[in-house]
Amino acid sequence: MQVMKERDDTKPLSGIVQLDDVYWGGEQHGGKPGRGSSNKTPFVVAISLTDDGQPLHMNMNVVNGFKTQEIKNWADMHLSDGCTVVSDGLACFRAVTKSHCTHVSIVTGGGSSCVEIEAFR
Repeated sequence: MQVMKERDDTKPLSGIVQLDDVYWGGEQHGGKPGRGSSNKTPFVVAISLTDDGQPLHMNMNVVNGFKTQEIKNWADMHLSDGCTVVSDGLACFRAVTKSHCTHVSIVTGGGSSCVEIEAFR
């Protein structure tokens, strides 16, 4: 897995790319919950897909928070011009359009009510 990540990090993703925000870190009692928690590291996960929706390449990078300029800088380094980026409704992901990509936002709601597979609720 690490070798695949390092290989994929050296070339920009192209075509249809799924993009999401992820936080690495455990639960901290007594601290700020969610995205603002001091014990969590934010990073971007992006996967380019084949025409039939199968994963082709992936990219995982730590970012300095989910801000428009940070995502634009990430996109400049990791996305090819003209790709179509599909993400959730996180506002900063619109920044990929400043890097010559198309952005499609799909908002599904939040919490366990939007999860279709019972085991993941």
